[in-house]
Amino acid sequence: MATNVIPQQAVPLQSLRGVNGQLDVYADRVIIRRYDLLSQLFCPEQSFRYDQITGVRLYESRFMEKGWIELVIMGHSDRCVRLVYRCDQHRQAVAVQQLIESRLG
Repeated sequence: MATNVIPQQAVPLQSLRGVNGQLDVYADRVIIRRYDLLSQLFCPEQSFRYDQITGVRLYESRFMEKGWIELVIMGHSDRCVRLVYRCDQHRQAVAVQQLIESRLG
């Protein structure tokens, strides 16, 4: 008989809802969900284990309305995955960056 037990990983440790999607940090991975139409059709969700992430870059929004957080993903040419956030979310973005960096090996 199956039970409806929610695994611990179902609840993110931290989240950042940005302008073009949401970044969720879990114990074993980071998931970026996109909300725009084009992404919904082709790639609405991207999941990355910590051993795939080689770095996290944060671009503060000092002179613009928006900043962004980038995950550098290991691969042939170290591609970056970016989430744009509003300037009033910068402290939350810093907390997300620090949490991800603390989990990188």
